[in-house]
Amino acid sequence: MQGFSRGSPHESFEQKTIDFFCEKRREWRLFFLFMMMTISIIGAGNMGSAIAQALLSSQVILPENLRIADPSTEKLQFFKNAGCDTSTKAEEIIPRSDILLLATKPQVLPELLESWKDLLGKNTILLSIAAGVSVSTLQQKSGLLKIVRIMPNTPAQIGMGVSGVYFSPAVEKEEQIDINALLDSFSVVIPCETEEMINAITALSGSGPAYVFRILEIFAGKAEEMGFSVSHAQTIALQTLLGAGMLAKKSGESFGILREKVTSKGGTTAAALDLFASEKLEEVIKNGIDAAFYRAQELSSGK
Repeated sequence: MQGFSRGSPHESFEQKTIDFFCEKRREWRLFFLFMMMTISIIGAGNMGSAIAQALLSSQVILPENLRIADPSTEKLQFFKNAGCDTSTKAEEIIPRSDILLLATKPQVLPELLESWKDLLGKNTILLSIAAGVSVSTLQQKSGLLKIVRIMPNTPAQIGMGVSGVYFSPAVEKEEQIDINALLDSFSVVIPCETEEMINAITALSGSGPAYVFRILEIFAGKAEEMGFSVSHAQTIALQTLLGAGMLAKKSGESFGILREKVTSKGGTTAAALDLFASEKLEEVIKNGIDAAFYRAQELSSGK
């Protein structure tokens, strides 16, 4: 039988059918995987709790397969009520973990990992959100080869985060797909081809919410100076940011084009933008991001 010619309608239908079943296979694989695998989270602080809550709300894992350790029983109470396995001692939940997510403070992580070395299964995939703790350090202290460095940000608490992810070479392709699906439950996933890019995304989206909050503080403060109540000043600042962000997302136009659409020659917006330019606002922002990036590099080198 003569095969379909390249670009024929039959080939298009055939490819769509293959793509459909491949996607369904992936969905079912992820479903069974996350229903059966055990994920342990060490640290129930802001980020650890946010990730755990996102995993539960998105139903990518059964509550009984999610284990969380933190010294604070108060922080664990929500997860205990949700049916998760909780403990105030990390040593009690680390064994038999398929995926171990480290959400502790970076400065104590290497020492903790060394103390847990004998508890870690050799096939455990180690995920770390600790800024500045390198893959080589994580491998050396844990004795594991499959390391994933993640840099989420605080909007992950509401499922609106951005997460940079870097995989050590030992993490297999299928495992990378699984980890990305897990991260997708609380954030947009940005792949980092080199470990240095994790430091870069730390300075961008990792620290970025703080930059935005500082701008909101300044904006709302100025609105108060101009006579608006605290409540109205905060609403003006927040809604301006939210509205502009959603417009940029939905319009499909570049940030520059959208800026130009607001700016009339000789108008009020132009007056403000001209002042920003003369005060070198762009340079200040870029220098701030660079400072965060250089600090992330210093932390990675142990300084």
